[in-house]
Amino acid sequence: MIKNKSLDKAREEVRRIDFNTLKEEGIERTLENFYILGNYPPLMAMNSVDEDNLLRGNTQKEFDIYLHFQYCNQLCNFCHFYMDQRAKGAEDSRVVRYLDNLKTEISMLNERIGGIRARSVYVGGGTPSFMSSKQIRDLFAHLYSEIDVPKGITITFDVHPEIVRGELHKLDTLVEVGVNRIAIGGVDLDDKVLQAQQRGHTSRELIELIQNLKLWGFPNIATDLIIGAPYQTPESWEKTVDTLVGDVCNIDCAMTFPHMFKASQPNWIGYQKDSMGFPSVEDRAVMQLLAMDKFDQAGYSHIPLYYFNRESKYINDQQLRKFESLDESGLLAIGVSSFGFINGHQYFNIPNIQYYNSTVEERKLPVWMAAKLTPKNNFERAVMFGLKSRGVKKKYIEEKYGYNVDDEYKSIIKRFEKLGLLISCPRELRLSRLGILFAEEICDYFAGDDVRERAEGKALLTDPKDSMQRHNYNMIGHRLK
Repeated sequence: MIKNKSLDKAREEVRRIDFNTLKEEGIERTLENFYILGNYPPLMAMNSVDEDNLLRGNTQKEFDIYLHFQYCNQLCNFCHFYMDQRAKGAEDSRVVRYLDNLKTEISMLNERIGGIRARSVYVGGGTPSFMSSKQIRDLFAHLYSEIDVPKGITITFDVHPEIVRGELHKLDTLVEVGVNRIAIGGVDLDDKVLQAQQRGHTSRELIELIQNLKLWGFPNIATDLIIGAPYQTPESWEKTVDTLVGDVCNIDCAMTFPHMFKASQPNWIGYQKDSMGFPSVEDRAVMQLLAMDKFDQAGYSHIPLYYFNRESKYINDQQLRKFESLDESGLLAIGVSSFGFINGHQYFNIPNIQYYNSTVEERKLPVWMAAKLTPKNNFERAVMFGLKSRGVKKKYIEEKYGYNVDDEYKSIIKRFEKLGLLISCPRELRLSRLGILFAEEICDYFAGDDVRERAEGKALLTDPKDSMQRHNYNMIGHRLK
């Protein structure tokens, strides 16, 4: 019997981690309280906003564009993004009405801002490939008529493997409208794991989709994987990663996100009934190390934290702007429940389809919550997001925001350096290999006390299934019970 050296190495590395000492020092990974840092300040620290306050004095013209399409054929058990299962096909009146309003919102943004130029476009969901070819063409035609979309920028479209069942003609449409990056979510190549997550497809169909995407000539194929899904094991995970980087798939980009709970999510209900079906914290660490080593051996770069790219040209430039260039005003959110940055604000759109539709039909922008970031907020955000990529460039962010990393976080840095979680030198601050495994818990310590107080205070008064909780992409204010 040939021993699995990669898996044995990862398991031995995890066995050497002193989880008890880390817990005593305030670094504890639990399945229930874990959530990745998706935005800062968290939604729980924001307040309601109208479009006048959001856009007053805005001079921003260039944006990354995100459009949200919330319809799906089924609800995946790990999903807590806003989606709607009531539509019976692409021609359902609900879908038609929503797409009409999505186009209206695009037009209103152009009216309010004027001269919008896209740096990238991402159509996500939900399941955008749920749309018909005609609807996809109409949406992009309208987008191109209202917004300057330069040739050659990254245009991403989420595709579900179900399209291999007689709908591959939609790939022709995506090529026609200029899509050059395909994203596939919820990826795993173990059928038991896929079935437990209600993915609605098999591993064979997923591979078939990837192979067809290559035949159609899409220059960038990205997959979202989840570490910690029910019935996943280090052995099954290794087979998935090996297949994705091997000749069968040879994907261009992989995102390996740890599994996260929200109270509105089917997996949370399942976990409360039978937590034993979920991989342990230790097994999740083994899988994360395996991914890091396997992708490294295959020649992939590791930028940002959960992203692996076959070559530098496959790095998602939108993500680099979020994590490294620290552009606080460059993400335009379009559609129900989407979030972005504009005019120094982080903001969310209305997370309810009925309210969204009625607001847009009244010719009002569907903005919901926002926070105007102070220089200190932006500094804190720069440190947290920098740690989750190639490190914090100390001089750069001090010159940009007026705060010194070593002065502001002296005790935290010293404490986590001693634990082997951080590496600090005069020019930069970054996570160690061990620190990468606990990145979210470490980054949480760099949040401002005022932000934490607002978020946690509001969380105590908010039902865990409320939209404020569902879309709070941060451990701060995260509440399940």
